[in-house]
Order: sequence, then structure tokens, then C-alpha cells
Amino acid sequence: MILNDVEALWLFSLHAFKKDEILEDYHAKLSKQVIKYAQGLPLALTVLGLDLKGQSIHQWINALDKYKNIPNSDIHKVLVSYEGLHHTEREMFLDIAFFFKGEPLAKVMEIFDSCGFSPVHGIKRLIDKCLITIEWSDEYVWMHDLLQDMG
Repeated sequence: MILNDVEALWLFSLHAFKKDEILEDYHAKLSKQVIKYAQGLPLALTVLGLDLKGQSIHQWINALDKYKNIPNSDIHKVLVSYEGLHHTEREMFLDIAFFFKGEPLAKVMEIFDSCGFSPVHGIKRLIDKCLITIEWSDEYVWMHDLLQDMG
């Protein structure tokens, strides 16, 4: 799902500033550059917001310059640090991509536990790295379609 500019700015602000309001200062101008770069992809907006959270204006400018030098086709390589995962976490990511996307969290946890994957820690790491999400209203495991394709 691609977000429009207003939705994208709201999502980015939520992660970059921990506020659900759009700022009216220099950060707003830079935020709009991030929105343009992310092209409405919720995963990119979330990860970029978390990456820039708490950074100074100078650090934002530097990071945006870095992002602009990375081709859009390589965005997942920058945003997703699959290589930084433990081998069991990689297995969990791939299992979710191939078999468990949309499945109840309790079922997935039970299966991973029976495999000796330490699912409580592993699932949290995958969530922290924005590789998966848990729909809390119904507790199902989800991941962005682009991440599933990457898997």
C-alpha cells in the first residue's frame, strides 16, 4: 500500500518525533524531502523516521544527502539489515515470508518455540528492525509485500 503525502507525513512524524502532528518548522521542510524519497512506502517511512529520531538538523541534512545517493532499487538494502540478524532470526523471517504471513501470532510462536528459535526474543528483533508487524487488534503476523518478495 502506498500512502499519499499527508498520510506519509503523519506516519513519518509519528516515528521521527513521537507525535501524530505535523511540525511547522525546519524539520517540516526536511520531513517533506524524506517523504519524497520514501515514495509513500510505509516501511521506508517508519525506518527512516526511527533512524532520524533525536538527530540534529545538521545530522538530518547529512542523512538526507546520503539517502539521495542511494538508488531507489537498493532502498531495501539500506533500510533492512537482514545481514545483522542471528541465523535463527533469519530463519524466522524467511518462514514468515513463505508460510506464516497472516497467521495468528500464538500459532507462529508455538511453531518457532518447537524449533528452538527463542521466538519471544526473535519476534521482537524482527519487529524492532521493521521486518514484520503484529496487528494487535487481532494478533496476526504481517510483513510488507516488498519484504516478503525480498525473502
